[in-house]
Amino acid sequence: MAKSIDAGSKDLLNYDPLAWLRLTKAVPEGAEVSVVETDLSTITASSDKIFEISEGANLRHIIIEFQAQKDTQLIANCHLRELALRRKLLTQVVDTFIFYAHPSTIPEETSLEQHRLKHAHSPDSQYHYRAIKLWELNPDDLIQGGPAVAPLATLAQFPKSEFARIVDRIEQVVKTIDSEEIRNQIWSATFFLAGIKYRDVGFLNEIFSGRLHMESSVTYQYVLEKGKKLGLDEGKKLGLDEGKKLGLDEGKKLGLDEGKKLGLDEGLHLGAIRIARQTLIDLCHERFPDTPPQLDELILSCEEELLLNQAIRKILSARSWSDVEAILKKA
Repeated sequence: MAKSIDAGSKDLLNYDPLAWLRLTKAVPEGAEVSVVETDLSTITASSDKIFEISEGANLRHIIIEFQAQKDTQLIANCHLRELALRRKLLTQVVDTFIFYAHPSTIPEETSLEQHRLKHAHSPDSQYHYRAIKLWELNPDDLIQGGPAVAPLATLAQFPKSEFARIVDRIEQVVKTIDSEEIRNQIWSATFFLAGIKYRDVGFLNEIFSGRLHMESSVTYQYVLEKGKKLGLDEGKKLGLDEGKKLGLDEGKKLGLDEGKKLGLDEGLHLGAIRIARQTLIDLCHERFPDTPPQLDELILSCEEELLLNQAIRKILSARSWSDVEAILKKA
């Protein structure tokens, strides 16, 4: 399956769109619901999912958006999508529910309360924007919503000490999926979403390692297994080599112990950069099979760990390999 858009949220939405819709609590009992398959990409970037809600003679539409990173143009883009939807489907009422993954993903100018925009050229049209802050939700409620929304529980409100228990419950829900391919997609999405909240790779490895064997997932296999092995091997080798070298040089001035410490720190830093480079290359080729060799060269030439980690996080919402290239060219 080609994944040119956010692998995590798209796989979840496509598996069971109505499960996400139920989280909005915006559909009255007895209303008829259908997923709208319409291409608005010729006007603006397509939304994550569009629903049509029919209540007798009343017709309205709901748009669901998932935000894994800050987008300062979010409300403007939502407005364009809603305007296009109104014109194409002849609807007058459009509700947009924006699922924010983390506090840092909310644009400063975006009101967190429901607000309505009425336009002079179309006074009867109503546009509603509602923010759903996943970090304020109860994880157990999300898990009970089924496989399509259970992974969102990794972003919900709970202490870090409860994370293993939350993952245990999500795993049990995901195991109920019959298709191994879909089961692996949903579990991979769980891992990626958890990475939005917890940036500590070692901690994630500890929690996820050994669960739902996913040999078919190159990303998961690399991060949990290759990443752990490469990190240990490279960290030890570079730490010892650089530690000895810098330890000898600095030891002449600052003492042998201080030199070894500086050497080890530098070695671990270089090891982290190497790991980040290889991780980014593997993720790019899995997400975007058309990744060109020049992007690999750009990644391998990057010396800034911060930019490499930003590019790795960008993979979750990147639409093409060029999004990753844009970040690295800031170096």
